[in-house]
Amino acid sequence: MIKVRYIRFRCSGLSLDAMSERARRLKVHGIDVVRTDSSGLFVLYTVTRHLSVMEIRPDGEEVRTTVPTMEQYKIRLFSVGSKLYLCLLDPPRGTRVACDVLDLICAEHRYFVEAYEIDKSLIDRHVGHFGLARLVSAKVRDFRVDDDAVARLEVSSKEGLSAEIAPFLSGKFYRVDSMTFEISHDFRKGLITYASNGTLKVSDALAEFAFPAFESLIG
Repeated sequence: MIKVRYIRFRCSGLSLDAMSERARRLKVHGIDVVRTDSSGLFVLYTVTRHLSVMEIRPDGEEVRTTVPTMEQYKIRLFSVGSKLYLCLLDPPRGTRVACDVLDLICAEHRYFVEAYEIDKSLIDRHVGHFGLARLVSAKVRDFRVDDDAVARLEVSSKEGLSAEIAPFLSGKFYRVDSMTFEISHDFRKGLITYASNGTLKVSDALAEFAFPAFESLIG
């Protein structure tokens, strides 16, 4: 499975071409430009972090020390119309890595990271690109159980779920955290999971056309 998170951002007074030029001068800060083409700016971001560990010496003495660890992230910056996006492969939790990269590339230019949500409308349009799409799992939250309690739950079925997910959710208020579809397209099969925080998880067999189709809709 290939997991990608899309983050939308705005940067005052700096175009994508200008970002590419600035990124080429940032290798000393861990940013290595892999390539630039019509699909965007591709960079490899390397960051060294230090972890605190407890070392036990042969005499039994405990000594706290730090050890360096290296993390690498594959990132693409691209535009759809006038909107800018940062695409992060195998994303960690939160937006720290994205903000670290934008801090370096945008520098003195102000930028704003915008919450990007994959909603039901976008999901419906994307799955419409495929020959067969069957909803097999959904996670929902904020489903009211009674006046003082809400529930978070996952509903799944190998045979497929209805668009309403479950009968007891019909007509009720809830928010969708994620939806997973079983896809059949051009003699290929796989799964696509859409998460509300802008993350798309796609089986390798579908990646070639799933990601371009999705990006054609996000503008």
